[in-house]
Amino acid sequence: MNHRLLSRLALLALSSCLALPIGCGSDPQPLPPKVATGLDGLRNEAIALKGQIEKVTAALSDLVMKPQADLQPQSFSFAQELAGLEGRLERSQAQRQVAGNMVLEQFAFWDSQLDKLESEEAKEVAAERRAATAETFDGIQMKIEALREKFTPFFTDLRDVRQYLKGDLSLQGLQTMKPVAERVLAAQGDILSGLDGVVASITAAIG
Repeated sequence: MNHRLLSRLALLALSSCLALPIGCGSDPQPLPPKVATGLDGLRNEAIALKGQIEKVTAALSDLVMKPQADLQPQSFSFAQELAGLEGRLERSQAQRQVAGNMVLEQFAFWDSQLDKLESEEAKEVAAERRAATAETFDGIQMKIEALREKFTPFFTDLRDVRQYLKGDLSLQGLQTMKPVAERVLAAQGDILSGLDGVVASITAAIG
């Protein structure tokens, strides 16, 4: 009886240490607070990135598909939105690094705690918690990597259109770049869907 009580107390102490509620009718937290905070920032960046992609593709479509007599305002709008996308990408990449560092810090904490635990039962539940968090985070990372593979040529095409039109902002120049622009617009849906998938995965993990 005393052994069971001590085991239960050890698990309760461990759950508090790992931010995993046990009992009291509360639902287990999907991820530790430190990891959840990093992923929440990443989710916010993904949402903002989606909005900026929609802006830049709308500006590109307006420029290439509905050119006005004076192309300069439309070209400026496209270039401005693309610059905004470049800035948003830098922030997203920085936040991904922050989230990754938070995960590493959490794992380092777990590893240090595992070395101090004496109960095999406590070690087991801690190891399971660590493994579950790693699996969740790795799943999100896989979605991000799959999206990055699709996004890279999409982003390259956007920048190529901007670069070319710097030296040939004319109807003929637009016609030259139209196939590239059409490729961008055709890929947009897949890119946005991929971002939605990343956001959904993070939301499922942290609520």
